[in-house]
Amino acid sequence: MVRRAENKTTHEKLGTRYGCYFSVLLELEYFNAVPFTVVDPMHNLFPGTAKRMFQLWLERDVLTKSKLKTIEERINKLDVGAGFGRLPHKIASNHGKYKASQWKNWTMIYSTYALHGLLASEHLNCWHTYVMACGLLSAVPVLSHNDLKKADMLLLKFCTQGSMDGKKFA
Repeated sequence: MVRRAENKTTHEKLGTRYGCYFSVLLELEYFNAVPFTVVDPMHNLFPGTAKRMFQLWLERDVLTKSKLKTIEERINKLDVGAGFGRLPHKIASNHGKYKASQWKNWTMIYSTYALHGLLASEHLNCWHTYVMACGLLSAVPVLSHNDLKKADMLLLKFCTQGSMDGKKFA
């Protein structure tokens, strides 16, 4: 459909709507684009979803200034070792400038500890579901079929159960 677009504008609109443009791989009989697509967890999961969740918590006052201060204090108390990297000290003002590796560290190392008792249990449980999925998807370079199924189940649960103040966030 996208390949047969009559002009560039239509081509762009269709590509954006369907999430892909034409590739000769799509014509191969044995190629199935959905299971054969590689997901880049470093960029899709961390500066994508994790960053967006943090922004939603701020926009909807789930995280207040006092809670951000508590998060900063908790992060500063943690000794995570040199190989993991530290987050910038002022999370309230620096989170928008985090690099993918910093969002990964926030998600995988700091967040569950730093958010404990600051988010409502339903939000924290939902976030834990997301963190577990991220752990499965970013732990090894090649995933087993079982780990992929588990991660898929966890991400679906995160997306379907996730809401704030009655508003879905996924």
